[in-house]
Amino acid sequence: MPEELAALQQQVTLEPVAPGRIRERADAGETLATTGIPRYLNRRIASDADTPIALYRLVQLFGTPNVPGLEAGADQPERERRTWQYLFRVTYDPEDEPERELLLSVYDDRTNLSVGVSEWYDPEDSPERLAPEPTGDPLPSGDMPAEDTLVTLVKLVLSTVEHAVEATYEDLRV
Repeated sequence: MPEELAALQQQVTLEPVAPGRIRERADAGETLATTGIPRYLNRRIASDADTPIALYRLVQLFGTPNVPGLEAGADQPERERRTWQYLFRVTYDPEDEPERELLLSVYDDRTNLSVGVSEWYDPEDSPERLAPEPTGDPLPSGDMPAEDTLVTLVKLVLSTVEHAVEATYEDLRV
């Protein structure tokens, strides 16, 4: 509902993480783990989202994807499901809860738009990779937001990437 989205926009700040900062963390030996919200909740969340339009909108707003190795023109790592990924810092300040800062990833899951929560961790026995494929497992710390917060984060992304206004100009739908 428009009223819900307007209230959400008052409670959330979304800003991309600088690619250099992501690379610094990776160079320091940390790995970016991502829990895919749809897989974690075991349900589809953005079945009507048009992935190419979402990516186009993200590029318009934030430039090319900011996770090194998953941006346009880069050497692409081995992958199974994902070809691009954005990492955002989200400050969520709901009226009835304490303020919380999260890392939010927006990426393609095969050909579908997907959203996940992310965190940096120091892998002990895992191969060194900047950002392994998102999973449905909880974050390595076990600190997962509540289900309603996860759904709110998905709504935030969808409200950001969907068409703001559709119109017709000279018999063309734009």
